[in-house]
Amino acid sequence: MESSIQVKPSYGLTDGEITRMLKDSFEHAGYDKVARQLREHQVDAERLLEAVQGALDADGERLLDAEERLAIEQQMQDLRDLMNGTDGAAIEQQTKRLSQVTDAFAARRLDSTVKAALAGRNLNEIEVTDAAGDFLPHEKFCPDGMVVEAETGKSILEVAHDNHIEIESACGGVCACTTCHCVIREGFNSLNEADELEEDYLDRAWGLEPTSRLTCQAKVGTEDVTVEIPKYSLNHAAEAPH
Repeated sequence: MESSIQVKPSYGLTDGEITRMLKDSFEHAGYDKVARQLREHQVDAERLLEAVQGALDADGERLLDAEERLAIEQQMQDLRDLMNGTDGAAIEQQTKRLSQVTDAFAARRLDSTVKAALAGRNLNEIEVTDAAGDFLPHEKFCPDGMVVEAETGKSILEVAHDNHIEIESACGGVCACTTCHCVIREGFNSLNEADELEEDYLDRAWGLEPTSRLTCQAKVGTEDVTVEIPKYSLNHAAEAPH
């Protein structure tokens, strides 16, 4: 009579345990995605709240009446209340609502900044020079947003770098990557037209929109521009998988 002994390490996992672990990971994948989206919405909301509060502290008393300020502050409080919960979609919607409510205030701030910048300058200077560049808040590059003078003929990337808004430019501004991609929220038609090479690279950019431009190629015209720096950027030359 023959007998056999099968030895298994005591620290190993059984087939059943491995199967259960895989099953659990699949079941929790959906929860992980929801949690990640919730956190992204919370970060976006927090960034907007900080930017609006900074604007209110700086110019609220000067540019808003009591009723307008109260309306903005109520929307801010509603967003803070939602951020304590777990409804990501509601946070996203309230973030958009707050942004819309503050649009008129943002426009007044821009007008006020432009008037201050142009005060005391003669008509000839105003004609030949400068538009205003309004860079919307971005967590990394300009957390509070910034309104700057934008010299006609300069690229938006140059304007940004001149004012210490360090938009990425992995290729050095020669239209060979997409890291300087931004979305032009106002003043798009005042810029020079994108050429074929820029359009080819834009097709590879993250978060492409109809008013997207590579800021190294977009030249400032005579109208004010409002620039949104996307949350992410892609560099297909330097960030290829390896």
